[in-house]
Parts: sequence; C-alpha cells; structure tokens
Amino acid sequence: ILFLHETFSFQKIAAIVMVFAGTILLGADLKALAKGFRVKLFEGVGAALFSALSASLGFFFVAIVSRQGNWFYTTIGIRVTISFFTFLLLIYKKQTVKKMFTDIPWRFVIPAAFLDVAAFALYTFASSKFEVSYIAAFVSSQSLVGVLLAHIILKEKLEKYQYIGLPLIIGGLVLLNLFV
Repeated sequence: ILFLHETFSFQKIAAIVMVFAGTILLGADLKALAKGFRVKLFEGVGAALFSALSASLGFFFVAIVSRQGNWFYTTIGIRVTISFFTFLLLIYKKQTVKKMFTDIPWRFVIPAAFLDVAAFALYTFASSKFEVSYIAAFVSSQSLVGVLLAHIILKEKLEKYQYIGLPLIIGGLVLLNLFV
C-alpha cells in the first residue's frame, strides 16, 4: 500500500488485520498467558514467523521486479537462483548429491515441488497484474489451509481460541474480496 501506491481503504486495512489476527491466534499458546506467563508460541511457530517475514519481503521484491519486467522471467530467474544457492550450500556442507537424495519420500516431494513452483509462478503473475496487498492477504490464507489439513489428516488438536482464528482469516478474505 505504501511503497507501491495501492488503494487505501478502511475495509482493506480491517480485512488485512483480521487475517493477521487470525493467523496469530492459530500460532500463539494463549493458555500460557492465562496461567500468568507471557504469550508463548507453539513449537515451530517462531521459525514459521521468520519464514513468513522473509517470504513477505521476498514476495514484495518479486512484485516490484515482475511489474517492471516479465513475470515469467522473474519466476525462472528466482528458481535458478534458489537452485544455485542450494548447490553452493551442498558444497559448503561437503555433501554429495547422491547422499542428499537417499531416504527421500518421493511420493510427497514431487507433488510438493510441483505445487510450490505452481504457487510461486501464479503469485508472480498475479503480482504483476493486481494489487499486492490483496494478493499477499490471500497468500497468507495458506495458514488456514495448513491448519485444516493438519486437523483433518494428521488429527492435530486445536484449542478453542484457535477456532476463533479460523473464521477471522475467512472473514478477512471475504471482506477483501467484497471491496476489490
């Protein structure tokens, strides 16, 4: 909104805050707060928040580049760069490619890789044509999908307040969609 001079409205800000608040409710251990402790994140959420911050900044730069050039070449260039740095990391760690690929559950890796590339390409395309503030909020709904899949498939338990976070995310996404 600020750097790309996108439209600013109360509804857009409220929707983005709803999505963000819902995401925080999904990741924070509010039971610890009720016991007098400070707000504690569930295990792994700190790393996930750092990942989300890094991805957000990266996606912001992708949006700028894809708007100035061709979204397809932006996507290919970033994927080649990721592959290059992964290769450098392998050299640094002194691992062979053969060792790296032992005991890999390929039935999950291949669909995950395909979906990752498809999602990134679609994000890059969308950010070259539409307002990034809308796209970023919809991309953040991945936490909603992840929680629902973990609850249904992995049988992970949700706390009562996490059930409040789910409709906040959905409500924020609906609100964003109403005022496009």
